[in-house]
Amino acid sequence: MPQPSRSASSHRANLRAAPSPRRSISAGRSSRSCPGASCTGSARPSWSVTTGPGCGPKPRRPNRGGEPVPRVDVPLTRSSLLEAQAALAHARQGFELLDRKREILIAELVRTVEDAEGRRRELRRLLEAAYAELVRARMAMGVERVRWAALAIPEDVEVRITERSVMGASVPIVEVAASPFRPRYSLAGTAAELDRATQAFGALLEAVARVAETETAISRLASE
Repeated sequence: MPQPSRSASSHRANLRAAPSPRRSISAGRSSRSCPGASCTGSARPSWSVTTGPGCGPKPRRPNRGGEPVPRVDVPLTRSSLLEAQAALAHARQGFELLDRKREILIAELVRTVEDAEGRRRELRRLLEAAYAELVRARMAMGVERVRWAALAIPEDVEVRITERSVMGASVPIVEVAASPFRPRYSLAGTAAELDRATQAFGALLEAVARVAETETAISRLASE
């Protein structure tokens, strides 16, 4: 059997040692951004194209409202960084002011609700007392004579309404012009029970105004 020449053997060894001009294509390796076992690679040796489940860009983290946080594209410059830092400082300051306003409004609302409960109890007490005096006047004078005496009392009542501001919320102040008791009917043919009933209903008007003031204040503070 003829033996290969020494020149042919050295030529084959040089061919095996020389790098192959063909580029190999292999599957891409898993990375931190790709939790899968492997992803399909690319023929280019310097790039790796990842596909499949778990690969690609991560979804945006939702905010407290459940919606994704919008992404803001800004140039990577120092001036953009300073503007972003100033905007963040202003946003934090505005948040602190709004949080302080919320605490003050809640405290005012709680105080007004407690005040309203006391005024409702006072209104109920005065209402029962006024109707009790009216019943006594009817028993002393009769229903028709009390009705004729009530026609002499003026129906118009002077009410002054002003407003005060609580952290931007307008809260009303209702005042009824109080006047000393003066009977508008004739003293002849009337009883003292009618005078007491008239005074009781006069005090009832002021209580109604105070309750209306607190109820309106609660509605406006709650809307803020």
